[in-house]
Amino acid sequence: MDELKKELKIRKRVAAIAHRLVCKWQTLRLAPLTHAVYNLTNNIDVQQTEQRLVEYERANRASIISNQARLDKKVVFHSQRHVALVQYESLTREAQGGA
Repeated sequence: MDELKKELKIRKRVAAIAHRLVCKWQTLRLAPLTHAVYNLTNNIDVQQTEQRLVEYERANRASIISNQARLDKKVVFHSQRHVALVQYESLTREAQGGA
């Protein structure tokens, strides 16, 4: 597998396990996550790293689910907002005779 694709796949998986909203990344200690990505990408201590990720996921499952639900609500809100904005702009153009 191409090294870049491998790393991106690992980063995505680790991010899903250690899911945090963007505003919380400032307070999150990133070193363990960075080490996990590095180790898995470079096939270093793979079993131990996988085990730490599993333990983290178990210990923080409720928080992960809560944050994902919050993110899902934000995505829905922004999608609805975008649709409303497009409809508003369309109606405005029609009202101005520029349809």
